[in-house]
Amino acid sequence: MRKPVHFIRADVLERRSAELLARHAARFGPIERFPVPIEPIIEGTLELAISWEELPAQDGLVLGALRPALRTVVVNELARDYFGEFPGSESFTFAHEAAPWALHIDAGLVGQPTLGWPLRTTTWSALARLRVHARRRSGRRTVSRRAY
Repeated sequence: MRKPVHFIRADVLERRSAELLARHAARFGPIERFPVPIEPIIEGTLELAISWEELPAQDGLVLGALRPALRTVVVNELARDYFGEFPGSESFTFAHEAAPWALHIDAGLVGQPTLGWPLRTTTWSALARLRVHARRRSGRRTVSRRAY
């Protein structure tokens, strides 16, 4: 069974991005020039670690990964040549991997027993469990784990 795809509206993404940049500016000062310094936002504002590790290829080069349970953005050591060849791809990868954390994951729940079962280190399992938690908080009584 195919999982449903949920999109976040553009205006919501813009608002959430502005909120993240405002939180960063409140702690570390305003961003004075572009490109936006994504690594300080990841480490300082989102409070995630950054790790360079070798990630095995899966139908092509894997640039990065998010490990929510470890609060870590992983960037592929094997992709350094790719990042050198394609300017901006390294920053894009950092932002791409940190986005699910900023948009979908309640940092206070990661590693906590409130979810009812252990949180695995994959993004999809973390998001699925957080969706279940959100449904419970919204008052819905029936929750199907199969839907995820």
